[in-house]
Amino acid sequence: MDFIDNDRVIPKGDLLKRIEMNYNRLETEEYRVPLVFRDTKYSWPGDWEGRTMLALVLLAKSTGRDPQYLNDIIAELHKHVNSMDYFGDLLKNGIADEQQIAGNSWFLRALCELYIWQEDENILGMIKTIVKELLLPMRAPYENYPIHSSDRNVNGKAIGELTGENINGWKVSSDIGCAFIMLDGATHAYEVLQWPELGEIIKIMISKFFECDHSGSNFQTHATLSALRGVIRFMNINHMENEYLPD
Repeated sequence: MDFIDNDRVIPKGDLLKRIEMNYNRLETEEYRVPLVFRDTKYSWPGDWEGRTMLALVLLAKSTGRDPQYLNDIIAELHKHVNSMDYFGDLLKNGIADEQQIAGNSWFLRALCELYIWQEDENILGMIKTIVKELLLPMRAPYENYPIHSSDRNVNGKAIGELTGENINGWKVSSDIGCAFIMLDGATHAYEVLQWPELGEIIKIMISKFFECDHSGSNFQTHATLSALRGVIRFMNINHMENEYLPD
């Protein structure tokens, strides 16, 4: 399975019209500096910012139209990320916040798409720092992710909120399985960096993901699909033949 190649696929007709409408919406005030940056009370660090940046880059690549406000967002990033270039608090004592991990996956995806598009060495530096400081220390948390429904309190809003529980080193969310959204960001970073040590972390994440009872544990659809996109990307990069997915 291949991903869409924007150099070969040119949107036209109703599809192009819908893409342009979405592009116009993403250039309204809510998605510009300063409103695009959430405050410190936002419980999904990097989610809004990352999705906005990713959408703008992908829309630019698919239409050939330069985003008007993306450079403004990039210029302000240093004021809103932590000292290790990701959103939210620094990872401490091996305790992972799965909403923070999920949000930063969108941010990491955006940076990877941006680097592949523009080859900006500053963006590459941010990708490397996030991988070193956020992802490589995640071996133990992912090995111990609570995979059974009996392991956790499923109460909470479906849109996602921290339940207040700390289970196996995870601050868990009612958006069950959202920690595996990071498979999308991690595999994209692996595509860019080709670091073997990141590949080993990804293998652990994939193994744990497939141990989960996705239906019985009420994994959310968007988390499952994002994770599977990462699995497919990892298989493509490593030329795997059905290593993880059945025929």
